[in-house]
Amino acid sequence: MRSAVNRITVRGTDGTERTFTLQGGNLVIGRDPACGICLQDSQVSWQHAVLNDAGGTCIIEDLGSSNGTFVGAARIQRQVLSAGEIVRIGPFEIALQMRAAPSPTSASEQTMFDMAAFRVAAPIVNRPAHEQTATQRKLLITDGVFSMDGDLTPLKEIAELAQRHNAVLVVDEAHATGLYGMRAS
Repeated sequence: MRSAVNRITVRGTDGTERTFTLQGGNLVIGRDPACGICLQDSQVSWQHAVLNDAGGTCIIEDLGSSNGTFVGAARIQRQVLSAGEIVRIGPFEIALQMRAAPSPTSASEQTMFDMAAFRVAAPIVNRPAHEQTATQRKLLITDGVFSMDGDLTPLKEIAELAQRHNAVLVVDEAHATGLYGMRAS
């Protein structure tokens, strides 16, 4: 197993997405073109925040920005991020996908990274589950076993993530039985 890989996806108000990889070290976020993640908007400070990979744990820290860094609806100074959490800087949404990847070409790595769903940049409305409408519910879908490599999904962590974000978890077990892995055993 390789060490944890943090993949960061930035979504703009126009729906465009850019992806960055954070594997050890820091990524500065800001309006400065020299930043690792450059966000061109007047609501973003020159050097707004920094993402730090501390041994597979991703930490975001506000660098004294004028308009703040938000995780969910809360303005933060420094916070450990969990996979799937949405960070807002100005009009941008930044999502973290985290995975201890078995191989650089693993189908499961790609699938786990692509599972993160984005909401359209809009005001956050936190409502209890019983008050949410069907269009406000979150759905997290994954395979139990990724048939190309035979990799098992870390279901405990995925279930905790779904519970933390009040999402419905659907596990596709279509490839959970039979032959899998490199030797089809």
